[in-house]
Formats: sequence, C-alpha cells, structure tokens
Amino acid sequence: MRRTRRPLSLHLRVMAFTAVAVTLALAALGQLVLAAVERHFAEMDAVELAAAVEAVRGALAEGPEALEAALARWPAVRLAVRDAEGRLVYASADPPRPGHPLPRVAAVGPDGLAAWADAATHWRGARLVVEVDGRPHEVLAALDIGIHHRFLDAFRPTLAALLSATAALALVASWLGVRRGLLPLTRLSAAMARVSGERFDVRLDPLALPPELAPLARTFNDMVARLGADFASLTRFGADLAHELRTPLAALITQTQVALARERDPTAYRELLFAQLEELERLARLVGDLLWLARCERGLVRPRRAPLALDREAAAVVELHQALAEERGLHLALVATPVVVAVDRDLVRRALVNLLDNALRHARAGTTVQVEVARLPAGVSLAVTNQGADIPPEHLSRLFDPFYRADEARDRDEGGAGLGLAIVQAVARAHGGRVEVFSGGGRTRFVLHLGGGEARAGPQPDAP
Repeated sequence: MRRTRRPLSLHLRVMAFTAVAVTLALAALGQLVLAAVERHFAEMDAVELAAAVEAVRGALAEGPEALEAALARWPAVRLAVRDAEGRLVYASADPPRPGHPLPRVAAVGPDGLAAWADAATHWRGARLVVEVDGRPHEVLAALDIGIHHRFLDAFRPTLAALLSATAALALVASWLGVRRGLLPLTRLSAAMARVSGERFDVRLDPLALPPELAPLARTFNDMVARLGADFASLTRFGADLAHELRTPLAALITQTQVALARERDPTAYRELLFAQLEELERLARLVGDLLWLARCERGLVRPRRAPLALDREAAAVVELHQALAEERGLHLALVATPVVVAVDRDLVRRALVNLLDNALRHARAGTTVQVEVARLPAGVSLAVTNQGADIPPEHLSRLFDPFYRADEARDRDEGGAGLGLAIVQAVARAHGGRVEVFSGGGRTRFVLHLGGGEARAGPQPDAP
C-alpha cells in the first residue's frame, strides 16, 4: 500500500523558512559589505591617481626630471606618457602593462578606472589625454592595489565567520521564539483533550490567547456547545426510544406469558393474536417513522413535487377528522384561500394530519379547531389553531424534537409516540420551508410554511 508522507511539523516549517530567509539575507548583506569596501578602495585609488595626473600635467613642460620629482609623493603610482605622435615621453620604473587596451576617460574617477592583474600584482588605472601647452599627451596611470586584495582576502573569512555566527544566533533565537509562540497551541490542544462524553463544559477564553488564535477559540467553544447539545439530545432520544420500545415489548411478553400459562380455547388465542397484532403494528409504525426521519436528516428524502390544490386537500383532511372531533366534543373549521402549489401531496398531507391530530388531542372540549390555508408572497402556509392550555415558553423550542412531550402523561395515555411534530418539521425542511409554533392567551397555533427557513417558536401573535 502506498504510504502518505507525514507533513512536517509547524516548528520545522517555520525553522526551515527562517533558515532560508536568514541565509539569503546574510549572504546578500555580505555581498553588499564587500561591494562597499571595494567601492571605498576604488574611490581612494581614484583620488590618488587624479592627484598624480594633475602633478604630471604641471610637470610635463619641464621635462622628465620634473616628472620624477612630482611623482615622488605617490610611490605606488606607475605612469607611461606618450606625445601626440605616440612616442614614449616618460615611463616610470615597472610601467603599467594592461593585458587589453584601456578605454579613454575624460577624468579620473572611481567609475572610470579599469582593473587588471599580472604575474606580480593587481593594478587599477585609467587612460586619458592631458593638454600641455596646447599639445595633447596620452597618460596611462596605474596604481598597485595588491594591498587591497590582501586585505579583502583576509577580510572575507572574517566576514563569513561573523555572518555565520549571526545566522546561528538568529536561528537559535527563532527556535526559542517559535517554541514559545507555539505554547498557546499546546495549551489549546490540552484544553481540547479534556472534552469527553462526560465533559462538555470546557471553554476557552479568547481574550487570554493571541489574536490569531482567538477565532479558533471561539469556534472551539461553539463546537463544544453544539456537541454538548447534540449529545444531550442523542441521550434523550436513546432513552425515549428505549422507553417507547419497552412498553409494547413488555405488553407482548406479558400477553404471551399469560397465553402460555394454561390451555385456552381458539377464540381466546385469536383475541390474543389481535391484541399482539395491534402492538406490532404500533411498533412497525414507530420504526417506520424513525427510519423516515433518519433519511430526512441525511437529505435522502426528495419530495415528488406536483401541482396540488392545497385548499381542497385541507378540506379532505378536515372531513376525515370530523367524526373524531365530534367524539371529543370539538368543532372543526376551515378557512382556505384557493391556491395551487407544487408539493409532494403525501408528505404535505401527512404533516397536516399530524398537526390536526395534535390539535385535537390538546384542544379544550367545546372549542373550535381551525385550519387555515393562505397564500403568501413567498409561498403558502398551513395553520392549525386550537384553544386549550398554553405551552410553557421553555417547551416551545423543543416541541419538534423526536419523542419530546410538553405533557408527558397525557400523550402517553393517548398513545402518542412523540414523533408527529418532528415529522412535520422534516416535511417543511424537505420542501425548503419551516414550521412555527405560537402559544399564549389560551391559544396554540402551528404554522407550516412551504417556503424557506428553519423551525422557530415565539409568543402568540394577535389573531388575524
């Protein structure tokens, strides 16, 4: 199997980058220092050669003896002077002999000097024309710069050692700085390691961390808060699921044990099987609803949209529940605006049935349960309103959690599994909508928006 190369640590990455940067910077600095020293020597040489040439200019008219006397002040300067016809007028001992013709310059300066070397030493000089009594003379002046080269030969190792020591100190300082700079990450990692299934209270203080790590700390805090909420929700869900499954399973076991306790006639066994079938059907519905919700959470439920007259569908559902409403002493009312919308008929019908069943279970006897269909600028809404006990505000935001019951005892007595409102929210999300709940003043109102957004809860609005 092909092994993936392990990435370098942040420490090594920073140190490698620092080493390359420091090396390049110090190498450039060394070149600049050497160039500055050589420039300084060239300027010194230019000053000395210019003074010697001026002395030659004044002494040419007096003869070679005057030239010798004038050049005595510059023993390192060598000259060769020729007249306009190219005849050698004067040449010092060991005159300059460049290996290539030098270009003429108007005046001696550091930028106009040429450098060459022979077997004995290194030279720097210039070739220029000097006017003497109106007659041009070509002067080739050169200076022995061997002392400069000897200085540079000795200076380069010293400079290299100095820059190497500077680089080493910079790298050690960088290593210490990186090590200290990564300490907050180490503490951050230690804090993250404390998070477990029993500890979701770990929080980081963004103000105690460097500004670069503050966003990471806030993200970590948000993540732990969400994990804690999700873990608590999952724990409640598991406990509720176990409770929901335990009740019918206990009933099935008890019924089976009673049936096996003694011989019974076929009619008794038949009644027992019908009772067990009812419990099994309840279990099948529960498992089916859970599987459907799980598929919705994973985005696997795709609504099969088709044009639907929503007002007519609501009327059919209301008519289906008329008998149940009358049995409970309730009235059903429908206020519907004719509207056609592209939705999944089965899903929307299921959501409306769940909302209506929920309203009929919690409505006060003798009151009216109202179903409304309305057209909105961004879609349509289905609302179911019942009159009864208010839902406490602390329960509103959790009504759409699976198995959650604001009135635990009553729902269990009436056979509710606590999945109806969770299914309603899943249907809303599958259609890109949301479901809202408002409760107050003796009225509870659920509104299914077939538009966009998330489920939310709030206080009871004014009646339309």
